[in-house]
Amino acid sequence: MRVILNGCAAEWTEVLSGVPQGSVLGPLLFLIYVNELSRIVNSSIKMFANDIKIWKKFRIIKKILKLSREIY
Repeated sequence: MRVILNGCAAEWTEVLSGVPQGSVLGPLLFLIYVNELSRIVNSSIKMFANDIKIWKKFRIIKKILKLSREIY
């Protein structure tokens, strides 16, 4: 790891502790969330890349509320 400020770079140094953040963990956490979501929700789901569509036909308000609880 190194820091660059105004075009001036520090020397490289090895980082031996800490937790990866930002773009390192983001994609992994998204994949875990998406895969678990498809197991939890009992509605139709279509997934493509980073897009998820969940749908169901409703005629009873009770079922609408159930879907709302599933995705929150």
